[in-house]
Amino acid sequence: MRDQISVYDQMLRIQAEMAFPLERPLFCSAEWEKAENVLDFGCGNADYISKLADLWPNKSYTGVEYDAQMAAVACKRHTRPKMKIITGTLDDLPAEFRFDFLVARLVMMHLADRKSISDWAASHASKSAGALIIDADDEHFRLFPSLPHFENALATLRQRTHQRGGNRDVRSAVEKEWEEGGFRHIATQRLIIHSELPSAKERMFLYMVLTAELGIGSPLPPEILEELLAWVLDPTSYAQYGIFGATFEWIK
Repeated sequence: MRDQISVYDQMLRIQAEMAFPLERPLFCSAEWEKAENVLDFGCGNADYISKLADLWPNKSYTGVEYDAQMAAVACKRHTRPKMKIITGTLDDLPAEFRFDFLVARLVMMHLADRKSISDWAASHASKSAGALIIDADDEHFRLFPSLPHFENALATLRQRTHQRGGNRDVRSAVEKEWEEGGFRHIATQRLIIHSELPSAKERMFLYMVLTAELGIGSPLPPEILEELLAWVLDPTSYAQYGIFGATFEWIK
């Protein structure tokens, strides 16, 4: 039986591979281009921040990850002179820490107190700082044909997030919270990642397998694996999920 950290680590890697080509244009902003110190809040295994560092190697990157096991994975895999991983919360950063650009990707939906993040950002933003909040946009979630066994596992995983105080419906709330915190909302882009993108269907299949494992544990029951195998081999099958990227600039 695989442990949850191994499953989650693999899922994050596949998800980053699928999403990053579409999300890259979200970083086409003046705030990002001039940023020197980038903060990734909730960096997970740091695969995503590493992709940013590959494209913009002259910036310095700080990742903050609450889960100590996942932070250990990030530290072991990603060793760069201009990247460091902090285990803990934003409050574990030095009081004098200032960021030029904050990235929070697929994090806000898990938090019971999102406002504390925008409040912290307002206290630690440099003079011309920017922020990019990327999170789930469930209005665009689609599966064809229906996959009842997988969808039950997915519902279990999402219910767990809800029980911990999270809320996946965050798009409009995030815009309001960050504006109230002193940031100006520049734009929100809504993106759809789907199985007809190049090389996406196989990755989507693996992503669904790993999502099911996170929801109900491993090994998975045969009926889920059979259902997902039938889906990936069906030339008419389709899946998509939505994300949004909200960009902000510090104005106070």
